[in-house]
Amino acid sequence: MRLCPPANGLASSPFAKVCNLVNARGEVLALQTTAVPLGPLSWQVPTLPPVSTHAAVKIEAKHGLLRLGTAVFNWQGSQLWAAKPAWQQLKGRTFQSPSLTFPPLLQTRWQQYLAALAVQNEAEMMKTAVALAGMGTGLTPSGDDLLVGSFYALWAGDVSPNLLARLGMAAAEKTSTLSASFLRAAAAGEAVAPWHALVAGLPNAVDQITAVGHHSGRESWFSFCETHTVLAKMSWSNSNIRGQP
Repeated sequence: MRLCPPANGLASSPFAKVCNLVNARGEVLALQTTAVPLGPLSWQVPTLPPVSTHAAVKIEAKHGLLRLGTAVFNWQGSQLWAAKPAWQQLKGRTFQSPSLTFPPLLQTRWQQYLAALAVQNEAEMMKTAVALAGMGTGLTPSGDDLLVGSFYALWAGDVSPNLLARLGMAAAEKTSTLSASFLRAAAAGEAVAPWHALVAGLPNAVDQITAVGHHSGRESWFSFCETHTVLAKMSWSNSNIRGQP
């Protein structure tokens, strides 16, 4: 993430282990302790400053320093983490979809999205993805969580990165600032650390994924499995959807 120096932003700290910073462009940087898994928006720091929830504060980023109110963080020498795993390593693997129940309208829109994918209808995929975006409650609504998991399966299934980028951008317009950032990251193939553990074939990776958030991990794992199943049954006919043979 790039913070424009000097940058006035919004800092919110709904959890003791994460403080989300938002700049004027709607970009999010999540300051977090090591107790939280790394993610595409993350910068791990030893401790977090006391910040009132949704308090507008002065944010400056220059000369290797991030100033958040009176707190100062030095990013010089920070180790970069590659947020995009090698999704292609999941080819040929099978996954068991969990049983989840959603509100009727959300369930209907999810099934419409999968149906559009199954027949490789690009326009209908865009329409149904936008319809799912922002549905539900919480920092990342259920509709967004479903899209995130689906985007990961699409990356593993060689779906066109161009299509994924357009899906992510369109859906991001219909949801909250924080959730939009996760949608755009997922559309770029970027994921939190438990998904990297899955790609690497590490034990308990699924348990790590489903433990993320209040419901986000379970819902994204469900949608990943459902999308993966649809892709496994497809005979490719639309070259605009398929990224590579």
